Amino acid sequence: MKSILLYAFSLVSMNIMAQPDIEDVVIRNAEDAHDELETVEECADWILSASYNPNDPTWDQMSGFILNWARHTNEFPIRMRTELTGFMKKNPVLMSVYLAGWIRFAIHHPEARGNELNCTDAALTSCVQFYSTHKEQLKTDPTMDQLVDVSDQGELILWIAKELRELDSRSR
Repeated sequence: MKSILLYAFSLVSMNIMAQPDIEDVVIRNAEDAHDELETVEECADWILSASYNPNDPTWDQMSGFILNWARHTNEFPIRMRTELTGFMKKNPVLMSVYLAGWIRFAIHHPEARGNELNCTDAALTSCVQFYSTHKEQLKTDPTMDQLVDVSDQGELILWIAKELRELDSRSR
């Protein structure tokens, strides 16, 4: 019995310790965003790995932090094309997941920061994984279900490339 309680306590402690300390962090400009690169990476990792509970205020804090950071950075050209991210209307938490996936990819692959295809693939892959893992806590979304199927077939990046080509050709 002691070992079960100790194990449960250690899991809770690990989850608490894994939360980035963002309470006193203020980001007002690009320089502040640059100074908090490590913190935003920790925040992205937390968003992509923590259990989702829509009633946990930590989710709002982490989501707000990553959104504010994304608004102020000039090192990371983050692009959210509404044609590819309309699913966020049903499940707004997926915006934070998208940003977290994009940011984490761009941090780990600085040479690809401006590569919209690869960054979008990382962002949408994060959304697909999050949606699949936390489907019980999210609203059912046929668009996300379709993306899950495309991802399961190993064709998500091909789908994204096709969509980006079509969007780019329409804008000319």
